[in-house]
Amino acid sequence: MSYFTRRQLEIACLQYEDDDGYEFFDAIKEKKSIDLGELGIVRYVEDHRPSGDYDEDHDGEYIDVIFRIGERHFRKSGVYSSWDSDDWDGPFEEVTEARIQRTEWVNINKRGE
Repeated sequence: MSYFTRRQLEIACLQYEDDDGYEFFDAIKEKKSIDLGELGIVRYVEDHRPSGDYDEDHDGEYIDVIFRIGERHFRKSGVYSSWDSDDWDGPFEEVTEARIQRTEWVNINKRGE
């Protein structure tokens, strides 16, 4: 695997289409890995989508997919579309994992008193 820029990877992803007509950002979630030739093998990490039933109530909600080549991680974001394929029109970013601690306040009364 040779060095590549984020832009080179983005172009390769945008030019990719599998035998079933799926674009890269949809295909990586199903295939779990895609060989992009000289750039290397891209491996799926995780994705974030609206929870619950996929219907028009979620149209326009944020989605993303995280994938990696070697030790480098990338994220492509977009919006969910119930009528057509998802719209992957958000940023293409190189990312790193960051553990974030947060505090939530919960009701301690079991009966809601």
